[in-house]
Amino acid sequence: MDLISENPTMLEALKSISYINIKKTPGLTKTSDAVLYASYKQNRDILDQQIKISNPDIIIFGNTYKYFSSDSTFMPVSLQQFDQFQYAIAKNRLIIKAYHPAQMSISKWDYINELSLICKENLPKLRI
Repeated sequence: MDLISENPTMLEALKSISYINIKKTPGLTKTSDAVLYASYKQNRDILDQQIKISNPDIIIFGNTYKYFSSDSTFMPVSLQQFDQFQYAIAKNRLIIKAYHPAQMSISKWDYINELSLICKENLPKLRI
């Protein structure tokens, strides 16, 4: 991808992205799993509605898959491994279980590259 400073049309791509937080209130730099789980339980209906309204072709769970996996209607039965991440096609959506974007275990380049490869390989399989 080009840098926005070098290609201002890259801003158009942002118009097709939804960023949905489980926790609906401001927080600190890090949030514990217990707080996120409590927020998920409290906001489950809102989260499902936000996903339904945005109707995404791709959902990337940044270390949040565990909260949705057991009771969301759009989740896959099983995931396939792709290097560091896992993915599946479920209900005509590409579901990706990834690390949180702020993680430090793999480089930002590898993180973005892996997401890109998963999408390039699987988007043609969707009926978009």
